[in-house]
Amino acid sequence: MSRIRLGLILFLLGPVLASAAIKPNYAGEARIRLGEPATFAFSPSNYSNLVFYALIYENFFYLEGGGRLRSNLFSAHHYDKEARALVLELGRNLSFSDGSPVTPGHIIKSLEAFVSRNLHGARQLGKQIRRMRVEKNSVVLELTSHLPDAVFSLAVPELILQADRESVFSGPFVPVEWEQGRHILLKANPR
Repeated sequence: MSRIRLGLILFLLGPVLASAAIKPNYAGEARIRLGEPATFAFSPSNYSNLVFYALIYENFFYLEGGGRLRSNLFSAHHYDKEARALVLELGRNLSFSDGSPVTPGHIIKSLEAFVSRNLHGARQLGKQIRRMRVEKNSVVLELTSHLPDAVFSLAVPELILQADRESVFSGPFVPVEWEQGRHILLKANPR
């Protein structure tokens, strides 16, 4: 399939596919027949794959209408003005597709992977974070300066929750069948 034809199809289907990134609870299955990635390993360098990755990897935050943030990972977040720190409280009973628990350590590793990427938003966030640490079931981001709106820097499609190993997914779907060049079958994540 030519790149122009694939680009046109993705452009026309973009609004429909982007609505899937809102991530309500899903059931059933989805078949992907075009625009398949070369691998399931996350790579933000190809923006056309971000819609697909949004199905198999969970984003930290989603920006909704009216400037509100929503997260399926964090039960709460707040900015501690005195400490210049953003506190992210991890939700209870979260797990990856293999049943392993999501821990604050996974949040920190995912953040470290994000800020190490050659992306403008990642570099900016990396400059804002002085130190990351775990405090009970929370991740505390100590910031370099007073940034009460720093949480909005975490609402980008390239910032995803990653497991410790490949073929373990955090999003609403998991790939169960892949016939390269033909289709990818996704089923609801059992987490």
